[in-house]
Amino acid sequence: MAGTSKSFLARKIAEKVGSLLRREGYRKKGLCWGAPCLAADGQKEATLYAGTAKSILVSHDFGESWSVLNAQLGGVVGVGNDPSNSKRFFAFTQNLSMASSEDGGKNWQARNSGIKLSPKEFVFSFAFDRKNSKNVFAATGEQVFRSTDGGRNWEKIL
Repeated sequence: MAGTSKSFLARKIAEKVGSLLRREGYRKKGLCWGAPCLAADGQKEATLYAGTAKSILVSHDFGESWSVLNAQLGGVVGVGNDPSNSKRFFAFTQNLSMASSEDGGKNWQARNSGIKLSPKEFVFSFAFDRKNSKNVFAATGEQVFRSTDGGRNWEKIL
């Protein structure tokens, strides 16, 4: 894929994810489920993660094929993968809860301390500080939260 533009790759991946979701019977629900929430693995170029109405999916071939990474969380509205540690994830679920995994998505822990949202608001985006992995950011359409302890506690910053 060397030499291919990032926007072209993004479009192709979005098309493949949309096709997969339609084939698997996923229905459009919420902001991200029509065009799934995607996260790229910061260490493995071809690996992508998608939050869907039923689970978190993973692709190891730029979206050519997908498999379920974890279904225990149910619907995932937002997903983020730490670029400095590909086994570390954050997810925001359809039941309005934040969760994190330190083992590649096998086990999850609730991480809601300090997150106060309206019933129609959800976290759809995560950002990670490459210089200090304890600094994590989570964004909704109206608010931004920061954690300085690896996601255990959150404070509203915007």
